[in-house]
Amino acid sequence: MLKIRLFKVGRKKQPFYKIVVTDKNNPSTGGRFIEEIGFYNPFSKECKVNEEKARNWIEKGAGFSDTINNLFIKKGIIKGKKVNVFSLSKKKKEELAKKEEQRRKKEEEVKAKEEEEVKEEASETGGEEVQESKETSKEPEKTKESTEGESEKEEAGKKEEEKKENDKEGSVEEKEKK
Repeated sequence: MLKIRLFKVGRKKQPFYKIVVTDKNNPSTGGRFIEEIGFYNPFSKECKVNEEKARNWIEKGAGFSDTINNLFIKKGIIKGKKVNVFSLSKKKKEELAKKEEQRRKKEEEVKAKEEEEVKEEASETGGEEVQESKETSKEPEKTKESTEGESEKEEAGKKEEEKKENDKEGSVEEKEKK
């Protein structure tokens, strides 16, 4: 079977590729190819393809590699979706899955805590009024960073209020002594 793919001709750590039509069993760094239809330089992102030859070989039934598929879509030679050429190893996939699972658990814990707080407030104040106010004032979920920043602001505000109250109490006591 014929395949349109990249044929490496550059130096070590300086790749430069020819876009060639070759038998799929031929090696990618050497060997024979039937026809050269363009080139691709990954450093300068320069890509030149003879579109007429490429379409001709595709019509004849030549397949193409995933990278060539993406290049042809970018150039407008073929239409369709790009193929994900980059694939993760099994270890990376497992690590990402674990991190995602941990993130979901944390979100569930936060939601559960919020529900418990709402229930406690409802039981303390006698019920339905607090639940209704919580339901009517549905705010968008806040990110971790924004909630941390807001909690710090709230703490700073509370400390300032306490200082003001202490100052007022102190000034009231001094006036009473006079």
